[in-house]
Amino acid sequence: MEKRFWALAFGLGAAGGIASGIAESGGVITYAPLYLSSPDLFFYLTVAVLAPFVEEILKPIGLYLIKIEERPTLTPRDWMLLGILAGFGFKLLEDLLYALTTASASGGSWGLILSALRGPFPLHMLATGITGFGMGLWDLTGRARYFLMLLFAAMLLHGLFNLAVSIPW
Repeated sequence: MEKRFWALAFGLGAAGGIASGIAESGGVITYAPLYLSSPDLFFYLTVAVLAPFVEEILKPIGLYLIKIEERPTLTPRDWMLLGILAGFGFKLLEDLLYALTTASASGGSWGLILSALRGPFPLHMLATGITGFGMGLWDLTGRARYFLMLLFAAMLLHGLFNLAVSIPW
């Protein structure tokens, strides 16, 4: 596999973080009135449905471009590795943005603490790796349903993870 594919997957995975932040903000606005009647439901819909839906579509944008523009001969394993790289790029940018936001809001080092706590969870790499594997099966068989099924599985995994870490157990 060409190393430029690695850079494209990683870089556009990170750029997907910026795009998803913008898209999620727009999505939240559409159901913002719900916040007035049920702030908890608003929060859980955002973290368990909206964020996974938007992020899992945007993180593999580099993979889409590679598939459409380059048409390389890659195995499903190669596509999965590109997905993991895209997820890693996304995770690094998201962690940085969370750290900066938290640090500026708290006026201290809480952002670094938050980044350290988020570090051990490879959710974005795992989910986008699953999506990448689905893209590889699509590329191999010509059946887009494999990609769509595994994209949905990644969204479901992401949503369940977000819900699990958001519920005050």
